Amino acid sequence: MYNNIKAKDIMTTRLVTLKPTDDIYHGIHALLTGKISGAPVVDDNGTFLGVFNEKSCMDVVIGDQYHGVSNHQVSHLMFTDVKTVGPETAMVDIALMFRNEPLRRLPVLENGKLVGLISRRDILLAVEDTVKKMGVPRKLKSVVPIPYYSALIDPHDNSSNQA
Repeated sequence: MYNNIKAKDIMTTRLVTLKPTDDIYHGIHALLTGKISGAPVVDDNGTFLGVFNEKSCMDVVIGDQYHGVSNHQVSHLMFTDVKTVGPETAMVDIALMFRNEPLRRLPVLENGKLVGLISRRDILLAVEDTVKKMGVPRKLKSVVPIPYYSALIDPHDNSSNQA
């Protein structure tokens, strides 16, 4: 069912991107104002170079505190060993990557150029859209939770321990 949905069908194309020469504080500001946890870093030709994210920013705090390195560029703190997918990658394969690895986003590249980005939320939105198109009702029958057995036993009640 989801194998027919490709990365190009669900990727976000309006992206906040950074340049490798951008100041790290500009990068932090871009993440905060964009309300995003990471941004792709691209050169002037749109070639994907890496990702600057919230984890990168932790190095800013540590570096400033211990080494006074507040004048670095994004390129010094971006992650370059980043998993990527192509536009034709099946959504189910992307979901497997998200499940099996601690990824939040996957850049979508075509010939080394950034063409989009897929997040875990994009996968969920595609699932919801597919379910709507299939006419599956959203509201499911509520399930009564089964209490834990230990919650049913009073640990202070010694009546069952008497011989």
